[in-house]
Amino acid sequence: MKRIISPSYQYNQKTVIREWVLNFISTKNIHSFLDIGAGFPQTALHFKNAVATYLAVERDRGKAKVLKDLGIGVIAHSFPCSIAGSYDLVLTAHSIPENGTQYPFFFKKAYELVSPNGYLVIITFKGVCDAMSQIRAELRNTEVLPFEQNKFNQLMSVLKMLGRPNIDTITSMETSSNLDDIVKTVYVSLNDREEKHINKIRAIIKSKFTTIDGYHLPHDHNIIVIQKQQLQLG
Repeated sequence: MKRIISPSYQYNQKTVIREWVLNFISTKNIHSFLDIGAGFPQTALHFKNAVATYLAVERDRGKAKVLKDLGIGVIAHSFPCSIAGSYDLVLTAHSIPENGTQYPFFFKKAYELVSPNGYLVIITFKGVCDAMSQIRAELRNTEVLPFEQNKFNQLMSVLKMLGRPNIDTITSMETSSNLDDIVKTVYVSLNDREEKHINKIRAIIKSKFTTIDGYHLPHDHNIIVIQKQQLQLG
């Protein structure tokens, strides 16, 4: 099923994440920022302008070149990689490894780059139970479960060895006046190869996610924050 969307389609994920991070920078007095998996140039520019020191890590060389051309400091490499110094904020937003066995090394290296009293922040869909969880369950006739709960448990187990993780949740929204826009994005997101399920997805969305001005599909994001405590000498 081709993902062709109409002009009425909107998805505010980048905006919601950007606003949360900018508010965090402001309230926590962040001066230096390491962005692992930076990706989107306009978001990176907002972050760069909000702090004294901003460094992006981006493994996609095309995206890395765009960031560099905009005057943003960037390391064109997969993380972990060699990075000098430490940062008040180390962020990985939807860019953690998909293989859970990589979590211990990945997060250990990320945490090492956090300044004393600084923060490691992870933004992920793993562990959320939202509209997509509900659609997935109805489509497959199973109970409603958090997304990739096993990986989330692995993630939290590793993070608890580093510090005291706190979890917050933010919600982004897909909207359109055209039902097929939402149907197509759900179909692609579920990685569902059964085209016979399209009509069932359409029925679920019409039943549960219709408003007076179109179709609204909320997506939750887990935000996990660990503050690195300064070592006390004495």
